[in-house]
Amino acid sequence: HRDPYVIFRSGLNMASKYYGYAALSTPSSEDVFEYVLRQGEVLVRAYIRDASRILGRSSWIDKFVTNSPGTDAVSRRLVEIAFTDLDEKPLEALTLIYGTLRLCEGDERCASVGSFPPVVERAVSRYLDQLGAFKKNALAELDADAAGVLKKRWRQLFSAFGYDTRRYRLEDLAPQRLVFL
Repeated sequence: HRDPYVIFRSGLNMASKYYGYAALSTPSSEDVFEYVLRQGEVLVRAYIRDASRILGRSSWIDKFVTNSPGTDAVSRRLVEIAFTDLDEKPLEALTLIYGTLRLCEGDERCASVGSFPPVVERAVSRYLDQLGAFKKNALAELDADAAGVLKKRWRQLFSAFGYDTRRYRLEDLAPQRLVFL
C-alpha cells in the first residue's frame, strides 16, 4: 500500500503526460481528475474484496494490516507491504514476503524458512544496483479543493491502511486549481 495522496498525485502526473497520446481527443483536466479518482475507488474495492476472499473472511478489515509474519495458515495467505518499506528497505521487505508466505518452506536453497534463495537475492541486488541514482517524478501538490475531494472519495483507502487525512489541512493549502494538462 502507498500513501493515497502520493498515489493520486502520481496518477495525475502519469495521466497528464500519457492520456493525450492514447485518446482520440485530449481529455480535459476535469475528466482526467475524475478518471484517476474512479480508478482508485475501483482498485481499493477490488483489493478489499479479493483480500477478504484470500483470507476466507467476510471482511478483510477484520484482519486489518499487520507487518509481521502470521503463524496460522490463514494469515500466511496475504502479505501487505507499505511502499515506503519496499522503497527504503527492499531486501527486508522481500524477506518479510518470503517469510510470511513461507515460500522457502522445504526449499534447501534457502538458508532458513524466513529467507529467500540466494539466486533471488542476487537478482534483486543487481536490479537495485542498476537503479543507481534513479529519481522519482516530482509531483504537483494538491490544492484545497482537490485534497478535499480526495479525502472524501478515497476515505476507504485512507482508513483501511491507517493513512492520515490531516496531512493536507485545507487551511494550509493554496487556493489555486491544480492544472495538469
